[in-house]
Order: sequence, then C-alpha cells, then structure tokens
Amino acid sequence: MKKMLLLLAAAVIFSNEPVSASGHSLTSEIEFLGQVVFNTGHIFQNTEVGGLSGLAFDPSSGDYLCISDDKGLINPARFYRLRIELGDGRLEPGDIVFSEVITLKQASGQPYSRRTLDPEGIAIGGSGGNVFICSEGDVRHSTKPWVAEFSPRGQFLRKLGLPSRFVTSSDSTGFRNNANLESLTLAPSGLFLFTSVEHSLKEDGPLPDTRTSSMARIVKYDLAKDRVVRECFYEIDRIVLEPDRNGLYGRNGMVELIAMDDSVLLVLERSYIPGAGNRVKLFRIDSRNAADVSDHNGTPGLANAPKESILDLSSLGLPLDNFEGMALGPALPDGRRTLILVSDNNFNESQRTLFFAFAFGRTNDSTKDR
Repeated sequence: MKKMLLLLAAAVIFSNEPVSASGHSLTSEIEFLGQVVFNTGHIFQNTEVGGLSGLAFDPSSGDYLCISDDKGLINPARFYRLRIELGDGRLEPGDIVFSEVITLKQASGQPYSRRTLDPEGIAIGGSGGNVFICSEGDVRHSTKPWVAEFSPRGQFLRKLGLPSRFVTSSDSTGFRNNANLESLTLAPSGLFLFTSVEHSLKEDGPLPDTRTSSMARIVKYDLAKDRVVRECFYEIDRIVLEPDRNGLYGRNGMVELIAMDDSVLLVLERSYIPGAGNRVKLFRIDSRNAADVSDHNGTPGLANAPKESILDLSSLGLPLDNFEGMALGPALPDGRRTLILVSDNNFNESQRTLFFAFAFGRTNDSTKDR
C-alpha cells in the first residue's frame, strides 16, 4: 500500500489527468476513499473553477454546493452545484461532475461589483433550500464582513447581525485582514448556524507561532431569534516548524466547520509553511465544554473547547494543498457517512483543486442517524 501511495503521489505531481486512490484505513473512524484533481484553469459554463473555499451537501437533491472565493476579479461572485458519485465506495476520475453555476446577486438583482465581497463559507438550510454565505471582508478595500441568506438561485434575501468585533478593525481590536469569517455550517436541527474566524481577533491575542497556540472565536446563531447567542474560544495549534531562511513563519488557521448536532463540531485546521507546504488536521469539539466569551475581549483563563484529534492528512502520504471546504454527504451502505474535503487553488497555476473523499464514523453506529 505504501509503495502504491508513493507512486500515486508522483502521478499527482506530474500528470495533468485527474487522479484517485482508495482503500487506505487511517483511524478507527476514517477511511480514505480516493481523490479527484482538477488543474487550475478548468472552465465550466464560461467560468473558471477555482478558489473553492466552502462546501455543503443538499440532501433534498443529493447535490453539493461549493462557493468560490473569487471577489469578482475573474468572474462574478458565484457558487457551483455539483454531483459526487460514491456509489461504489470509491472516488475516482469522472465521479465529480459540475452541473450549474449560480451567480450571487445583490438586493437590486445585479451581480456584486468587483472587490465588494470575499465569499468563504456556504451552508444550506432555511425555507425552500435557501443558502447561507459568509463574506470575510477586506480591510484594504473597506469591505465589511457579513453573513447573509440567499435564495437557491443566488438572490440576496437578508443579512444576519454580527457583533461589531467581527465587522470593524483598528490597530488593536477587531478582525485581521484575510483572517476573518472563513467557515459556515448549519446544525442538522436547522435551528443554529455556526461561523468562525480563521485567526484570532486582535484583542484575543497574537497569531500562533512555534512557541504558542492562538485563540480564535466560533460564533453560534439562533436563527429563530435572528441573533448570535454564544461565542467560544477554539485553540489553534502552534506552528510546528521554525521560520524559513527569509524569516517567514507559516500560518495556521481554522478554515471550516461541520455541525454534527447543536453543539458538537468537526473543525478543520490548515497551515501553510514556506518551503514545507500544507498541513491539514481534523478535530472534534463539543462547544458546550467551552466558556461563553460573548462579553469578553481577550480575557485570559476562559475555557476553550477541548479538542479531540480525528485525522492528520499527512498520514495519507499524498501531496496536500490549501484545503478550506468540508461537508458530510449521504450515508454509505454500511452506515458510515461520506466526508468530502476540497482545496482552494487560489487561481494559482502552481496549485490544484483537490477533492478528497472519506468514509466517516463507525459501521452501523449512531453516526448514520445524524
């Protein structure tokens, strides 16, 4: 198996064709089912498929929705509808088919202007399969972050309220540029929506380095009350390698969430280290075990959510990339859920869009009922 994976890794690097592998058991509740690779520059319906930063499964149709973080610089802001076929228990070339591109529209019905949003996360819920999307914001271009609800056709419906700490930025408080709202997930109950920042807010402490971890916030919305009802700290791992010869540290952040119920979350951490590439890890937390920090700014000593390690993607032995999207799909015949990860290629020719598929959970356990 190790030899096969090493050969496959070489194929991913040097081949222009989609590649997949499967059958690699990683932990007692994770099995790798394969991968599909799309080269940068892949075109679908006159748009460039790239910047895929958030993923959501639509149980009503069996499709997935995938948000692009294109700020309207290449094509208008958009999300894609796609089908992922895992009926045979493997993800292979041809198993991922894009079927539609949906342009995001302002209240006026017009597409968003260039640089007026930075969409990063997507979730499906609400009446009629409406879509929730978060935009990270951009300090340099005075673009405010937001969480909003759209129709299935991409028409703006409403914005959800955000505490001011996630909307403003000064020298000492507020969000860091390119490090704000990055993830979005709806609880299976449909009652609660979660989002989170990629890195710590300025008042909550420094970014992680080789010596210290860093605290980032997870935000919980009560959709019926139309307001944030809880915030908690999540501890982002420290950087594992020293800075490169130019003195540059890597970056490590919280990039995606999946709500397993109204409190339990899967959390994806992704780091990039110059000269070493990406490291990607999956954790599980129960947010009920963390203090509510809604009324606190950088207060030390408040309990963060304890982390349970689920998966280190380095164990695959495959080249990794800038993974940012994650979704639980339908159940497999043995009761396990499908777990899909997708990477953001940054529209960079040296990167690719990777889809990884896993079987998640234990055979015939309670996971299949979630």
